[in-house]
Amino acid sequence: MSLEPESLVRAYVRGMDKGYSKRPLGMVELFSTKAGEIACCYLRSPRLYPVVDDDLIVKSLDENWRIVRGSPSRLVMEYKAETPARGTVVEATPLKHATAFRFNFPEYISQARIVVDCRKFEIDPSGTKTIERIDSQTWRIMNTLGGEANLTGYHYIKFSAPFDAWGIFEEIDGSPQIHPGADSITGDEVGFYVEYASAQQVVVVVSTSLVDFARAEEYLGEFTDFDSAVEEAKNDWNEALSVVEVEGGGTVKEALYTHLFTVLGNIINYEDESPLLSSYYSPIIDVASSPKYNYYKQFTRCYWDQSRFVYPLIALLDHDLMNHILNTGVASHSRYGYMPVNFDCVGGDHHDWNTWASKIFLEAHLYGVPFDYSSAYAAVKDTTDRDSYFFEYGYDPYEYVRYCTTMTIEMASTSDFQARLAKCLGLEADYEYYSKFRDAWRNNWDGDYPRGKYADGSWIPVGEGFFEEDWRYYRLSPAWNDPFGLIEGLRAEAFEKVREILELYMIYNDYQLIYPILPYYLGKWSYSQRYIRRYSLPLFFYAGSFEVVPWGQRGDGKTPAGHAIGYFYPSNAAYAVWHILGLVPVPGTRSMLIVAPSIEEAVIHAAGGEITVKAPGARHPLDGFKMLDNPYMDNAGNVRVALDLEGEGYLILEPEGGWRHRAISSRLSVENFILKLRCLLHPGSETAYMEVRFRASDNHNWLCVRLGSDGVAALERSVDGVVSTLYSVDYTPPLDEWFNLEVGVEDSMLEVKIDNSNILTYDNLLLGEGHVGLSIFYSGEWPPPDRAYLKVDRWSLLDISGEVLQEEDFNPIYVVGVKLNGDEWPSFLVPLDKLIGGRLELEVSSTPELRKPMILAADCDIIEARYELGHLYIKTEGFGKGHLLIDCGVQGEPIRVEGAYHEYDLTGDLLKLTVEHSSPAEINIYWKIYPKKIIIDLLSDPEDGVKVYDDEGQPIPGVISAAWYDERIFKEADWQITVGPIAGARAEILDIGARHKAVREHIQLSIWVKRKPEANYTPERLRRDLIQEVERILFKAINNLSGVEGINLSRWIDRDEPERGILRSILTVQVEYEMERG
Repeated sequence: MSLEPESLVRAYVRGMDKGYSKRPLGMVELFSTKAGEIACCYLRSPRLYPVVDDDLIVKSLDENWRIVRGSPSRLVMEYKAETPARGTVVEATPLKHATAFRFNFPEYISQARIVVDCRKFEIDPSGTKTIERIDSQTWRIMNTLGGEANLTGYHYIKFSAPFDAWGIFEEIDGSPQIHPGADSITGDEVGFYVEYASAQQVVVVVSTSLVDFARAEEYLGEFTDFDSAVEEAKNDWNEALSVVEVEGGGTVKEALYTHLFTVLGNIINYEDESPLLSSYYSPIIDVASSPKYNYYKQFTRCYWDQSRFVYPLIALLDHDLMNHILNTGVASHSRYGYMPVNFDCVGGDHHDWNTWASKIFLEAHLYGVPFDYSSAYAAVKDTTDRDSYFFEYGYDPYEYVRYCTTMTIEMASTSDFQARLAKCLGLEADYEYYSKFRDAWRNNWDGDYPRGKYADGSWIPVGEGFFEEDWRYYRLSPAWNDPFGLIEGLRAEAFEKVREILELYMIYNDYQLIYPILPYYLGKWSYSQRYIRRYSLPLFFYAGSFEVVPWGQRGDGKTPAGHAIGYFYPSNAAYAVWHILGLVPVPGTRSMLIVAPSIEEAVIHAAGGEITVKAPGARHPLDGFKMLDNPYMDNAGNVRVALDLEGEGYLILEPEGGWRHRAISSRLSVENFILKLRCLLHPGSETAYMEVRFRASDNHNWLCVRLGSDGVAALERSVDGVVSTLYSVDYTPPLDEWFNLEVGVEDSMLEVKIDNSNILTYDNLLLGEGHVGLSIFYSGEWPPPDRAYLKVDRWSLLDISGEVLQEEDFNPIYVVGVKLNGDEWPSFLVPLDKLIGGRLELEVSSTPELRKPMILAADCDIIEARYELGHLYIKTEGFGKGHLLIDCGVQGEPIRVEGAYHEYDLTGDLLKLTVEHSSPAEINIYWKIYPKKIIIDLLSDPEDGVKVYDDEGQPIPGVISAAWYDERIFKEADWQITVGPIAGARAEILDIGARHKAVREHIQLSIWVKRKPEANYTPERLRRDLIQEVERILFKAINNLSGVEGINLSRWIDRDEPERGILRSILTVQVEYEMERG
């Protein structure tokens, strides 16, 4: 790879108040928070922070003294000079069972302290700690948490230099009591500190064991020196992240590896140190919910979250790792008699839910993970069966299950996946039993939305019975196992209902992560591709892996924009990884759904072999833009970034709230430039401002041109976050209409033009290089009745000479064709066994048009598919009744379907199939053959169609169509090929059989070349090249078209028109083919 992926990872939250890292499959997680630098995330202790030349020792847990930057191998915490840390810089790097910190103190007068704080922080109970000084460089801590597992944490803390003084502290009734020189203490709210009189750099290593002090002391041996530890961590993460290799890219590549790190970095590995489960299996490995919830008695495992996209990603990439996760699940069954959904694999305190285990084990089986599924089946079944109310009533009654509506939907999916697992293992009776509940969600369905019931079958109040949010957010969640049934349940205007939820109620909570692909099941594949690539993924490029992504819940306005609960959240991170790569796992199958990727080439090193994905032209239009970091602790929000959903091709910026945001900025750093934009400013119901920032080093140091609806255009400067106005004029830009903006900066000069009119000039700019970016903000109450936004449909960043540095038109792209291992694959669904070890080539286009029939969606696996001239062959595997949706496109309604019940939707040219899977099913679909269209398709093929070049080797543009010669086409094109029937000619019937008839048809093909004096080629040479291309393509096709018995070509006849400067050559093509009788 051209860049080491570890260096691209942002291991800190964009607000820069949290950082996180660990070694791949290490036990101990490094977690940086405002309360201090946490050596063991799971125990939330001990926490270290510096104090320099200050009487303070015990800081408030709520005070944030520092900002965080860095990658997984090295986090850097810069403590602000105005805090008691006095500008200390702390570096941290993870080891397998320890964390190393390097404290770099500033010049100081009296003393520099390192405080080791063990007071209660987030964990309740946080345990009784016994702290002991061992020698002049070493302390140790025993943290007794007790509980179900009788958990105790053991830490050794080793300092690189002997300390000059020390002491302990305890907090009594909220007041810290300091005991200088004391060597030990026992209590809940305690800690210690060490002092240095002259040391400028001190390294502290904190090791952790959950077994005893002997192991903790032994783990200190993992550390040799800080720089070597950083290098080891870097190498480990480069190897782990290289499981996916991506060529090229900027922002998208950084996002991909940051999210992949988030998934892999949340894998917990307690080896044989779990007092809860290690006696049943070792190593204990699973995926934690996130650093926010990865602590004692919380969620070191979270089936509810990770079953959606995390476990399928691990099952694809690493069979051994997934095997350990499955065994860890079985170990929890050995202890409890079922597999708790969300619980702590180390300390216990399990969650009573029992959903999703069946999906995890089923998909591991389908993905080929080696495991004894037959032996583990009982454990999965015991877990599913725990919800006895569901199986008794067919739903969960409100009286007995608080979150009854949520649980009914989840249990329907869980039961379906249990049935499929039983089928895979040959357990027919269980398959028949659990299959009866696959659509039990309908029992909690009132009209077209989910609603719970009492035990007597009456409805509960609308909106009650949901675990999180309400019916509007959960409305599409039956799609996890029954997408076609859900579409039916939405009734009339189903797509409009889906779109409303995607655009207004999509908060990326775990149960919603399937929603963006639902339009495929409605035939709206192009909308789904637009939504994912243009509306959804930009959130993950700039906001990070949050549990609830900012600017969600926009439908009711009850949650402020910018709301986010979790951070380093693997469930959403896995969503981002899959969708950036353009592959989405279809739940309960071994198929991947192709969506529009955001990269042009990737190699996925799957467990069974490499998957190569190529999509030339799929570069994301935001790849060249970034958000600048925020070096101060005000936690300013991001400007909301999206691309339009209509597909017209523009960027949308929208403020999160009434404050100045980070700008979206070019990744290039320049001093002098010309920026040209075509934009539209909608001020909404408040005063709104757009900003063009330049010479920006970060979010608090920049120059900017501010244009607003307040009637003032201003040049402003921000220094360390303090904004001042350098110059202003009275001016209001056009509002709610498109205008052209040009900002030119050369040395000390600034010139701003709107629609070629100068509106602002300034000649005393400070010199310096920086980024150029855009932002929008407003003044007023949040949320306003009408939100402001800025649209940009063209961005051109030039140097002073006019050479283009960066240009974006923000146009959409769509996947419109698929090749699998070199062969055309007429389906957006691809089975894993064909992907692994194979090559997937995606044809992208700016136009969402399919030239051939394409399988859009299915709830079964497409194991074979091929289309040849009016005939689509499909072979499927599945569980019971399967459904497929096919976009027939230009082919229209088929003339015959064999092997499936079918219905045709004229409004969308959609063919809906239903097939029974007692064994693999074979389906044949036939369309009428149109020779004219065949010839046009052959000549227009993007890979093997007509290609001609000028004298400099550049492509000569032209048009191939069924239309007659059109003079207007020559304004952009230099040639035309028209294809149509010969006037007065009729198709001949050659022979009639029992089911088919042979037909002969004559087609006229004309080549038209326009004499253009400025062209660097002769029209005669172009005509000759076009004739050669047509003959090459048609001769190649003569023996390679299924259903076509023969193609015969006449001699070319020239029919030039000198008076119009037209060269024309005519060819007659005779096509003989078979067609259905009727």
